[in-house]
Amino acid sequence: HIPHPVQSPLQYIARRDLINDLRATFARRIRLEQSAELIDLQRDRVFVYGTTAENSVAADLAAKFPMTCAGDSALVEGETLRDSSLALLQAIENPYRASGMLCWIAPLTEAASPELVPFDYSWVLVRGNDPVAHGAWEVKDEDITVELPRSSAGAGSEPKR
Repeated sequence: HIPHPVQSPLQYIARRDLINDLRATFARRIRLEQSAELIDLQRDRVFVYGTTAENSVAADLAAKFPMTCAGDSALVEGETLRDSSLALLQAIENPYRASGMLCWIAPLTEAASPELVPFDYSWVLVRGNDPVAHGAWEVKDEDITVELPRSSAGAGSEPKR
């Protein structure tokens, strides 16, 4: 019998999500914050678990995310929300890898048990896997801006019928 090391609640959530997602098309590795290196952040999909107080990697990356959490509360669209069962999940383009994704999963307390499931949002405040609040970041990308040619009728004239 080999004894299992004691897991923190964050390690438990990360391992549960990894086990539940083995059938996905991408692989994940779990790194404790003490052993995380730049190469780990340069992967295609990076998942960071914990609040800034619990995880130094999350603390270093927090400024890159639009929403913040501190202690047992999250600042969501200018409103401070407190609920021990909530977690804030946010996803942004990975600043360390072009076209990569960086997702931050921050349970507000040990009582929160977020489930990593696909959401159609940039951020979501969840209770388990139930969204409580959500939203999308504004996309600012000049590559997707399309300029339409001016009509031959000229500006300000009525369309031809």
